[in-house]
Amino acid sequence: MPCRGECPLCAGCERKGPGAVCKPCARTQWLARRTESDNSPVDDSDADDCVMKRLSQCLVPLLLLVLSGCAASLPPPDPAQWVRDCRASPIPMPTTDDGGGPLLFATTRLPDCRAGSFTMSVERSDVMRLGWYEADAAVKPGDPVTPNLANEEDWWTTLAAQLARGQGRVLLFVHGYNNNFASPAVRLRMMRAAGEFRGPAILFAWPSQDAVLKYPWDETNVDWTQAYLNVMIRRLARDPAVNEIVLVGHSMGSRSVIDAMEVLDAAGLAKVRTVILASPDVDRDRFSQIIQGIPGRAGVVSGERHYTVYLSAKDSAIGISRRIHHYPRLGSPFCFGKDKFARCYPKPSPVLDVVDTSWVSKSDLGHNDFLDSPQAAEDLKQALQGKSGPLPGRLPAVSGIDDDPVGDGIWRLCPTEGCARTKGKKAKVTTSG
Repeated sequence: MPCRGECPLCAGCERKGPGAVCKPCARTQWLARRTESDNSPVDDSDADDCVMKRLSQCLVPLLLLVLSGCAASLPPPDPAQWVRDCRASPIPMPTTDDGGGPLLFATTRLPDCRAGSFTMSVERSDVMRLGWYEADAAVKPGDPVTPNLANEEDWWTTLAAQLARGQGRVLLFVHGYNNNFASPAVRLRMMRAAGEFRGPAILFAWPSQDAVLKYPWDETNVDWTQAYLNVMIRRLARDPAVNEIVLVGHSMGSRSVIDAMEVLDAAGLAKVRTVILASPDVDRDRFSQIIQGIPGRAGVVSGERHYTVYLSAKDSAIGISRRIHHYPRLGSPFCFGKDKFARCYPKPSPVLDVVDTSWVSKSDLGHNDFLDSPQAAEDLKQALQGKSGPLPGRLPAVSGIDDDPVGDGIWRLCPTEGCARTKGKKAKVTTSG
């Protein structure tokens, strides 16, 4: 591609005069054509490096502005003014027993009712509020979703009614970085439908700033909100009507899920039997430490609890996070080299399934494969039902050298035509994040 600024990834990258070709763009286009033809994982390091250059161009001036004192921190809002006119709404009961009806949420976002309607802000709230929303099959990610506050007693009564028709199983979803309220709300609806989950589905909505360049803010807020998530899990675990908690974390939200597993006591964890981490923006080595059962973490690796991790070599967001943090992230099969396939994934464990969706990735960034890919969504359905191991559609992940399995519990999903082969012989595992 001529480097004239047409490509948003390439502005300012590798320009060498009129008519010059932007190497990252040319590389990205080639990778796109190659991927369409063979569905194999690709080395996207050039494209990610270009994105990092673009981020640097934005972040450096911003940092200089802050350091120069030209950017003053805004004072926090007055919560009393924002919530003064907020009103609770009755929760409608479902008319069928097919797992439909309103979805529930718990949030540490500060509501804003100053305009006469209820909206979710990006500000923190020291009070965890409960509510509900409708999201039928016609609502897609990016569409607006109307949240409604609920009276606490009504909320728990509704939960009990939904538990009764769902055999005591509850689904709790923690969203990731760069999110508003609506997008993860819709993803939870998609997850409930994909998994044919009949029990209550709860979105834990923390104050993500919904902005790409506010990654550090989101890291701070996801840590700040941890105590509230722990309270919610403990309350659910103490509810005699709850038989099982299915805990799902996406992207940065996976950190909260893992941290909850570390800090909650045995009583708080007893009913958490299924943990799913999708595109987890988590340090891979730290997760391996936890899952291997370092002394003092016995509750985390309990044989009563199973972990499923969905990752992809085509996840650009996780690839950039690896470059920011320097070390590999759990959400990407980064291998350190073409002959180091054993290091592409977390260390195997009897309580862990790792599912590589690189070959069936459908989304532009590869960051939502667990719902966007039909093969991954079908696998997620099985995981949400508490199933594990060699499920239908899962094939052992193998090295690109001798076709030996990478490790027990390390799987790949393939399209109907099969996973691509390198030189017609060996399956390929990516060496980039």
